[in-house]
Amino acid sequence: MTTIGIVGAGTMGAEIALVAALAGMDVLLADADHERAEAGRARALATGARLAERGRRDPADVEACAGRIHAVDGIAALAPAGIVIEAVPEDLALKARVHEQIDAAVAHDALVATNTSGLSVTALADGTSSPGRLVGLHFFNPAATMQLVEVIAGAATTEDTVARALALAADLGKTPVRVRECPGFVVNRVLVRAMAEAFRSGNLGVMDYY
Repeated sequence: MTTIGIVGAGTMGAEIALVAALAGMDVLLADADHERAEAGRARALATGARLAERGRRDPADVEACAGRIHAVDGIAALAPAGIVIEAVPEDLALKARVHEQIDAAVAHDALVATNTSGLSVTALADGTSSPGRLVGLHFFNPAATMQLVEVIAGAATTEDTVARALALAADLGKTPVRVRECPGFVVNRVLVRAMAEAFRSGNLGVMDYY
């Protein structure tokens, strides 16, 4: 069984943890303290239960997630993980500190990803000893139901890392799209411009969709 680590047990981290567990992976969910990690685990399982109630997931598959998602004490506990996805708030300094800790905790051949929605993957990789293995994996909220995942290579990201990230997204049941590193990547960049045009034109119907 593949072991995946998730750093950040908030909304996105919990949703990604659920996605991974539903795909049959063993999930190690870490946050600043064990209480937050446990809260994230509970959030993930509650989301799964709601999906099962609505007929969007098999109840047996959701029930199995309880034995696959484990709240752990800190990033050091992610050492067994061959894949780690960081999903902490969109603060470059915070994410950089987290990636330095991930870099020190996991094996040199582990795949490391950031769920940033627009920060520089290159900048995050600069503070690590293995910048080639860091890639952007931008899941959209709610990650348990949104299919698209943007895969973003930084300046140092290797092609092997990109290939592994694309394969991971597919294994998670998502539709991966490789995009170039730029502010907002593709979806958020287009969305901001579309919303700005809607405000300028007075046609706010686009807002109803979101």
